[in-house]
Amino acid sequence: MGAILIIQKDKEELEKVRGMMEGFNVNSSDLVVCSSLEKGLSRIRATDFDIIITEIDLKDSKGKDTIGKIVEIEKRSPIVVLTEKENEGMAMELIGLGVQDCLIKWEFDKKFLAKCLKFAITRKKAEEKIRVSQEKLKMLFDSAPLGFFLTDMKGTFIDGNKAAERILGYYNKGFLGKSYLDVDIISPEDREKAIQLLVRNSIGMSTGPDKLVFKRKSGEDIKVELFTNSIQINNEVYAFGIAREIHGMDVAS
Repeated sequence: MGAILIIQKDKEELEKVRGMMEGFNVNSSDLVVCSSLEKGLSRIRATDFDIIITEIDLKDSKGKDTIGKIVEIEKRSPIVVLTEKENEGMAMELIGLGVQDCLIKWEFDKKFLAKCLKFAITRKKAEEKIRVSQEKLKMLFDSAPLGFFLTDMKGTFIDGNKAAERILGYYNKGFLGKSYLDVDIISPEDREKAIQLLVRNSIGMSTGPDKLVFKRKSGEDIKVELFTNSIQINNEVYAFGIAREIHGMDVAS
């Protein structure tokens, strides 16, 4: 275990935790102790900690604000919180903010603390791998030359990439929340075709290539070749579409 930060106003509790750390193969130089959030934040800015252990109610910060201020500047270090009493509702809120675990003061021993810290570090590393993977996927999604978009079964845009923005003429995700079945996005002649594509997606079918005419925000007609796939997210069915602008070709019926 590498650098550890303890933010703790209670000196007696601090000595207890520090004493437990002596058996964790932690060098004294790697164990940093602060009595206030202000001092703790200063150290966080200067050091990459393997784990942060903090009391939730400090001299200069209390409750969720303590964690909020920490995660605002440090999102990669796992955080374990020390509380005065059990509060399941508060614990769930803290976990939602990024806390790995909550311990009640005086109700844990050295063995339990060691297991808690080990699991917290392991979980945070797994979360970080997922985060990096998601960022890479998002980068590929946004930079793809073809228009990618996700809609629900009513045709409402849930997400889309920059190429989809360019095709539709709605920038900064301006098309989100709109349905491509609306008259201001799909040509009236192709609306029934678009409905049939969604019907096929709703029963798990893929479609394409199909040629449709979309309307840009400016009112300009744009010819598009469209492929769609049916996907499930949290047991809900969505349509994932891939659109390519067609130049110099007539739209087939």
